[in-house]
Amino acid sequence: MNPNSNNWTFLLPPDVSSAESIIGLDGTPNKALWKQTLNEEIQPLSLLSSTGKREYLQKILGLQLVQTTNNWKSVQSGEGAAPPKDLAVIEGIARKEGQTPALISSQNAIQAYRREGMDELTESTEHYGNLKGMNTFKTERLGIILGNPHPGDAKIQKWSAFAGKSAEPKEINGEQMRGADTDYGSYGNQVMETFIHDEVLQAAMRFGREETDGEKGATVYIHTCAFPSWLPVEEQFVSVNSWTNTPKDGVQLVIRAVRDLNNWQERGWSVREIRERIHRLKEEGIIADDLSGTTVRNWLKKLAEQGYLTMRQEGQGHAYHFLNQSLEDAPKYGHVEFSR
Repeated sequence: MNPNSNNWTFLLPPDVSSAESIIGLDGTPNKALWKQTLNEEIQPLSLLSSTGKREYLQKILGLQLVQTTNNWKSVQSGEGAAPPKDLAVIEGIARKEGQTPALISSQNAIQAYRREGMDELTESTEHYGNLKGMNTFKTERLGIILGNPHPGDAKIQKWSAFAGKSAEPKEINGEQMRGADTDYGSYGNQVMETFIHDEVLQAAMRFGREETDGEKGATVYIHTCAFPSWLPVEEQFVSVNSWTNTPKDGVQLVIRAVRDLNNWQERGWSVREIRERIHRLKEEGIIADDLSGTTVRNWLKKLAEQGYLTMRQEGQGHAYHFLNQSLEDAPKYGHVEFSR
């Protein structure tokens, strides 16, 4: 019984008394949960060692798994989703690979991303709750797993309670341990790994399952640190400077103003010229926000640091002037860099 919701849940093992034997097939097995669900003793027979599993993923399935963050990033409820930053990650991966990715995340997160314009980046999406038997991405060669499907404390505590175990999240100095440090105790952690870590692996294996034109497998970017420890991942952590269209973070307005100048790709311009152009665009009703000269200067300097502009100081006052370097290639949602 869940005391918070006053709901009862009953575990009713199937009647297998007439069976001579039972065989269960599971790519990410949890012996304790199998035994609990069937109410039978289970003899695990592993077909592959951890090394064999890694070779199977890489050589047989042809999966190249890339870890892009060391953060936990739970997105099941949608609270862990950060649309501007996460969309920049999707956009950055698409630009890096030169193709449109397919995406797996939570249903709530996908809805949040769509409200912020994700369909401009990809319309191929699926959520964790619909992975069972899912084969939609069998020929997708580029995938993104964005966040992990933490089901909440209640589900982990429920399955632990069925086994007569407590799974109260541990605390330090009165604060619940969260993220990768989350600790439900010995049994609860096994349950957590099944519903989170193994589910991320199952999601990654949805991509590139079918060989076409002699090509098989997929490159799958995993934007969470919640996955089995034996998984063969290449670390390419992303550094994200997301761009939003607000007075505080108005890089899109600055880029719009630069591109609105005559011959902007051939000539240089000053901070003052861009500030005046933004002000004029606002007066004409083309944009809704205005920016201060300091904000304009800071964003132009940031764009220069990121390689989209060239910056120099001219004249007696050493005023900043800027030239285009590759602003035509600037992304929409933010600047992303991958570590190697």
